[in-house]
Amino acid sequence: MGGYSISVEEVRATGQRLVADTAAVTGQVDAVLASQVVKDDFGAASANGVGARYLAVTHGALADSLRGFGDVSSRLAETLLATFEGYAQADEEARRGF
Repeated sequence: MGGYSISVEEVRATGQRLVADTAAVTGQVDAVLASQVVKDDFGAASANGVGARYLAVTHGALADSLRGFGDVSSRLAETLLATFEGYAQADEEARRGF
């Protein structure tokens, strides 16, 4: 990796930003889920109609999708951080070798 250089501080700062941004997404998912309506909010007459379908989507597929996004984002952030740390370690070792 000739000419490549990254400081440990840059690696840490980037990793910390990724982790913080991912945590923010997870927090937003939690906020959305906490604000969801329940079947009683639609009244008894529509509980088996529109309200039930809405709840099935928002509490089911949408919630699962958002959770999945948060999980994948977390793993991506961890992988990138590990990669950056590997780059920084290789850079440090290369510097010591010269």
